[in-house]
Amino acid sequence: MRFTSRTLLLLCLAPITAALGLLHPSFLIFSWVWPVFLIGLAVLDLICARRVPLSITRTLPDSLTQGVKAKIILKVKNLSTDSFRLGIVDQPPLEFNVSSCFLQTRCPPGTLSTLQYEVQSQERGEFEWKNLYYWVEGPLGLARHIRQGQSGVPTQLRVFPKLHAESGVQLEATRRKQAMLGQKWIRRLGEGREFESLRNYTRDDDYRWIDWKGVAKHNRLIVRQYQAERNQRVLILLDAGRFMLSKVGDLTKLDYAIEAALSLTRLAIQHGDMVGILVFDSEIRGWIAPHRSSQLLPQMSDLLRKIKGQRLESNYALACAQAARRSTRRTLMVCFTEVHEHATLLVRAMSSLYPRHLPLCVTMADADLYRASFQVPNTPSEAYHVTAAVELWENYQQTLRLLEGWKVLTVHALADSYCSSLLDRYLNIKGRGLL
Repeated sequence: MRFTSRTLLLLCLAPITAALGLLHPSFLIFSWVWPVFLIGLAVLDLICARRVPLSITRTLPDSLTQGVKAKIILKVKNLSTDSFRLGIVDQPPLEFNVSSCFLQTRCPPGTLSTLQYEVQSQERGEFEWKNLYYWVEGPLGLARHIRQGQSGVPTQLRVFPKLHAESGVQLEATRRKQAMLGQKWIRRLGEGREFESLRNYTRDDDYRWIDWKGVAKHNRLIVRQYQAERNQRVLILLDAGRFMLSKVGDLTKLDYAIEAALSLTRLAIQHGDMVGILVFDSEIRGWIAPHRSSQLLPQMSDLLRKIKGQRLESNYALACAQAARRSTRRTLMVCFTEVHEHATLLVRAMSSLYPRHLPLCVTMADADLYRASFQVPNTPSEAYHVTAAVELWENYQQTLRLLEGWKVLTVHALADSYCSSLLDRYLNIKGRGLL
């Protein structure tokens, strides 16, 4: 039971009438009778509120996407013939950002009322919704009866990693841009070339591309046009160690890496390649063998939503050894990781993949460190910070140069261009026939 603000205001009449009792004794009697009478009315109001029949159900979406808002719907069915006020306090998981989970409404008799609020999760995984609480206000508005409501079905809600919004059109946009520049999708080097189409000869074409059968048939110069080979293999090595837990804004570097990995998977599938993933920290945490199917992206998304970063050292040697052992064909090994003080272990492990495979190391540049390295200090304290930032930034760049010196390709970008830079590099590798 809970008294309303109306009851408290009416109780204030008691001390007022008690003060007026100095003028007339009847006011003093009223000051004693009034609280008892008011509490009696509140009890009757509470009894009426307890007897109100109603039904509350919560409707959750099938799943959520990390960082994307979704609506939670509460439906209240008034089974009585009276109108009453209702307040609901829902209990979403603590990991969710909630607009407002305290809702109030007036329910007319025999009606179905719908309430809703928005939630957003910056974490992946499976979360449980607890029971909601609600109060029903009596017809006099003096007391509220608090109840525990139904939890609704389902009570478990899965949050999947976000997929980069532009990756679906990245391939077509790049092809249009290259077509405007007069470039062609050519497999120049490697194990073979994949024929795409025939077209008329232009002055800049290589004579080796001339299709002599087409020339004899059409009585004009015809050249073959090639595209990047399909049915190639891409294996994603996802570092889930402690260095990937550092935050950039609201998300961790691991979250950015997962989003980029899913975007790369979708683009590679569109390009006809087989994709797999190996998740590691000090041990191997997840594995999907490279393949190409309509269920690959949901399967990988379901695996990655369960991945929680561990405060453990990343075992690069183990990850690269397992990746090489499980890959019998030449594969593009894309390692999402973070460059830190143990970079020699990373360089040694990644360089061991070359030349049998094509290693690619993807890291996120520190925006604060990058900006600090270009600042002009005004005080001795600022000079110290700038010097430290310059030294750290130079160490980061030196590690990238060391990787490239050992024939390891690199992608390093700030958070806002992290995913797009990776996709551009993948298309560049395919276009140049490096794989």
